[in-house]
Amino acid sequence: MSSSPIKFPSPVGGVPFSHDFDPSIVFIVFFALCLPVAVYRLMNQQRRTYIIISVMFFCIERVINFSLRAAEARSPVKRTERFYVTYLQGAYGTGFIGLGQALTVILRAYLVYTTRGEVAVGGKAAPFALSSRSDTRLPLTEEYAISSDAGVFQPLPMSPMEDDPDRRMQIRRLLRIISFVYWVAVILSAVSGGLYWSGITDSNKGKLVQQTRYASTIIVLLQLQATNAIAIWAWKTRPRSVQSSRVLLISFFISILSIVAMYRLAVMANETTALLSTTRASLNMPSEKTAFYVLHIAPEGLVAVALLLLDMKGLFCMGMKGDTALNDNVQSQ
Repeated sequence: MSSSPIKFPSPVGGVPFSHDFDPSIVFIVFFALCLPVAVYRLMNQQRRTYIIISVMFFCIERVINFSLRAAEARSPVKRTERFYVTYLQGAYGTGFIGLGQALTVILRAYLVYTTRGEVAVGGKAAPFALSSRSDTRLPLTEEYAISSDAGVFQPLPMSPMEDDPDRRMQIRRLLRIISFVYWVAVILSAVSGGLYWSGITDSNKGKLVQQTRYASTIIVLLQLQATNAIAIWAWKTRPRSVQSSRVLLISFFISILSIVAMYRLAVMANETTALLSTTRASLNMPSEKTAFYVLHIAPEGLVAVALLLLDMKGLFCMGMKGDTALNDNVQSQ
């Protein structure tokens, strides 16, 4: 009596077939073109941050990643080699986590900066001491009054924002926790990718792969929403210093990365009995590959290129390293 084939988690992104060659080349070119932009940013002292370095490494990894996919697409033998399968599954699980961490670093630097009021940061007064709204607003607002002698509307002097060390510490604690938990997700994703090959022939390890990659993705999705909630909370509770445009930009990036997490959660329940299977739920069908490129790779690429093209250092008032201080005794911006 023959035993039934062992089912194991379908590989996210599937195994590259010949029809994967063209999209692989497209993404190689896309991520390769991001590298000169990253180098330019690093050479510009006014815009240089560690975030650029992390995004640059992400782009380099994706160039390598899709080079391997292109090689597999042209070589059937490589499609079932342990190195290729293990590497790709591990890389897809951790790539968008790094981008999520970058957004946390950016948000922390910005929100900490907005708590300083007129306290100098690097010798310069914070630009948030006055309202970000224009003085050309309509009359009858809190910043205007009728002059007793001229009978016309004139702007009233704005009171400067006060330094708020308690709020600053609260923001640091919250976002420090989020940054730490991201590393938990990275470890779980690495375990999932490392065990994937063994899970093909060992059902117990296959279950562990499924559990760890689900746990990692759920953690990241929750972390992204928590980061978004903190950004909105900071804006709503301190609207005169936290600019809505910055919060909305961070929220936009988080929403895009959330697409990746939700896509992964939607497809990771699929199982197959063979890496090269083209049956439904194998994630090897052309329609399934299209969904992978559109909902997993494209959102990552969009966030990465935006982080490179936009002046994140100027927009979010961050220094080279962002804010890494545990308290106000150490200036880290």
